[in-house]
Amino acid sequence: MYGECGFVCFAHRVFDGMVKRDVASWTSMICGYCSMGKIEQAQILFERMKLEGWEPNDFTWNTIITGYARKGDSDGALALFSRMKREDLVLDLVTWNGMISGFVQAQRLGSVKDARNVFEKTPQDKNVASWNAMIGCYGKHGMMDSLIELFDRMQVEGIKADEVTLASVLSAFSHSGSVGT
Repeated sequence: MYGECGFVCFAHRVFDGMVKRDVASWTSMICGYCSMGKIEQAQILFERMKLEGWEPNDFTWNTIITGYARKGDSDGALALFSRMKREDLVLDLVTWNGMISGFVQAQRLGSVKDARNVFEKTPQDKNVASWNAMIGCYGKHGMMDSLIELFDRMQVEGIKADEVTLASVLSAFSHSGSVGT
């Protein structure tokens, strides 16, 4: 069992032995499970945290939502996303970008559609990280026409490309064989 979950199991034993926990300790454990793709354990801790009277902060919510999205569980991510809305919590740009990035990292074709859907529904002004996540998604999936369309739209909307944007575009073209020598 220890080999299966590594240091997260050890950390959980330490966590269970803590006399006084706080939001940071709960969130650290949830983050550890999410980073290992063990979203079920993260969700159990998330619910236990609330039952024990601790309110998850924005980082806690963003961590578990992104964990679901990265695992390819768009239903789970969207359920928590909706729950945040129902509980009148602020869905900031980090939350929206986390959803986009999570779907991008899920590495299944349906996640591209999910990511673009979230991207388009983002109510705040998108920042360069929002655009980079979608451009990187299209590049990762070899969807060059969509990448070009989005890159052009980014420029039209006045978002300045940064080094991450340019690296994503160049890498995508290189992997697609579209860069001449």
